Amino acid sequence: MPERNHPQYLIVIGDVISSREVQERDRLQNQLKGVFRDISREKNHLISPYTLTLGDEFQAVYQSAGSLFHDALIILENVYPHKIRFSYGIGEISTEINREQSLGMDGEGFYRARDGMEWVKNQRSKYRFVITGLKEEHQPELLNNTLFLISNLIDGWKFNRISILRRRLEGEKIKSIADALGISETAVYTNIYDGSIREIIRLFNLIAAELDAQVKQP
Repeated sequence: MPERNHPQYLIVIGDVISSREVQERDRLQNQLKGVFRDISREKNHLISPYTLTLGDEFQAVYQSAGSLFHDALIILENVYPHKIRFSYGIGEISTEINREQSLGMDGEGFYRARDGMEWVKNQRSKYRFVITGLKEEHQPELLNNTLFLISNLIDGWKFNRISILRRRLEGEKIKSIADALGISETAVYTNIYDGSIREIIRLFNLIAAELDAQVKQP
């Protein structure tokens, strides 16, 4: 009989950039815990929820990538102006999956996510997104360089533009966004055009589709 493929998962490790310089760390951690609860209530594609681990690091496990970048944007929006690195590792989990907290688990997916985080911390720029464990030969360079360009764009954004990207990713209407942010519809459109938000959404969706093709459960 052919060997059965083992399930592949997406492990997220996040790290608040320069968190030791944050004066109100308790407030920041409470903000993170609050947004983690909100994301977990939505269920999304999470199989193990966002959990604070060491200091201002956190991790989670996804069984598919549909809400991966959307959830990252929710976190960035809720802790603005703090910035966060995200490392996504694809691989197996060798222990029982903890569906209550992302703690006490092990496996290649976690090793890859940790390796990605160590790599990204050594980059001179404040790189936001990196993916490790991609199988196809072309994928690491293509997808990570795409994410590098997106990261550079987002790095200098104000709160409104991050919020507009997240809301448009959800399909929210322009008028609703303008009302929620207290700005004109023209200002919303200006942010969309100047931030290349339509293009970023297309790229996020394409990358998520590439990831789903790899982590599709057997």
